[in-house]
Amino acid sequence: MPTTILGIGSYTFPLAIQTKNANHSMSLNQLLAKAYDYEIHTIQIADNHPLHLMSKEELISLRQQATDLGIDLEVGTRRLEEKHMLNYLKIAEHLNSKFLRVVIDDVNYEPSKKAIIDILQKLVPSLEKSGIVLAIENHDRFRSSDYAEIIESTGSDWIGICLDTANSLGAGEGINEVLDSLARYCINLHIKDITVARVPSNMGFNVRGCPAGEGIINIPDVLRRVQNNGKLVSITLEVWSEDDGTEELKIDRENRWANKSIKYLKKLIDTYDYE
Repeated sequence: MPTTILGIGSYTFPLAIQTKNANHSMSLNQLLAKAYDYEIHTIQIADNHPLHLMSKEELISLRQQATDLGIDLEVGTRRLEEKHMLNYLKIAEHLNSKFLRVVIDDVNYEPSKKAIIDILQKLVPSLEKSGIVLAIENHDRFRSSDYAEIIESTGSDWIGICLDTANSLGAGEGINEVLDSLARYCINLHIKDITVARVPSNMGFNVRGCPAGEGIINIPDVLRRVQNNGKLVSITLEVWSEDDGTEELKIDRENRWANKSIKYLKKLIDTYDYE
């Protein structure tokens, strides 16, 4: 498969998406234009740009612009709650998204593992009817083995994983543990490279983002372990750039890191045979 498997998204440029500074902010139209310029054909719009707050007319316009540019849209949200997910499933259908990515937790919302499984089982008929797979993103609260248990407990092929290469650090796990448990369920891969360095006192570590290929994540090995699992739909670049300095400096750094990462990943992904 060519580099169409590689996508960008609202977390490729999180500072630009979230800033209230009009001179540096990035709209979804501008994100689409970025993808077109990069010759990338997939964009993932996640919870940092909530699609449910857009009007029907705005969603229709977004879908049309993406179609005109030959770009596929992927829908993401957070808060695994039945009513919210059914709403987002309609949005995903409207935007022709092949899967719906979700982070389980939200502010003041951390359901138990049993509650999560109950919600997922209720969602399965709607997922089957729509033909859209649910991709649960590994995040801080649960270990990767918990996510595997949740997926297996549903007994459904309509539920899988959005595998993020850095998030599970918050649960005390490295990428190898995550891959061991979750590679076989991976529908969407979030590539996010990081560096880990001791603080000057030697008592503690700083974990920071960096351009893809310049950190500790063995990206070629990650690709090798998820390729040909029969489920992988796309790979999304995410960037943790430094949130320091002036607004202009931060946005410029974010753009430079995204540019370097895309060049690296395009070259790397072309060496793999996705069938």
